[in-house]
Amino acid sequence: MRLIALKVCGVIAVLVLVVMFGAIVRHRALWRPHGAHHTTALAEYVWATIPWLIVAATVLPAVRLIVAWGGEAHGTWATTAAKNATAMADSKPQHDQTAAQ
Repeated sequence: MRLIALKVCGVIAVLVLVVMFGAIVRHRALWRPHGAHHTTALAEYVWATIPWLIVAATVLPAVRLIVAWGGEAHGTWATTAAKNATAMADSKPQHDQTAAQ
């Protein structure tokens, strides 16, 4: 699953770079001295919505997993630290009371 997500992210990154460099070359000010910014409000809204859709598509599986766990803190750093602290407290050497007497 992680490998698939990595491949999807890689493809998206390559596509974004290709589109970006294509737009840079196409809209160079050197070629058009009058300017090249001719976008509509609809294009701006669509362009701003796409990243939100990508974020929602990647967040929803994580939220479903957390809800499936029941909202408990399984595997978080806090529970791991608490378990480690308990284990360290249990493994501390006890002073031999008979040797001191």
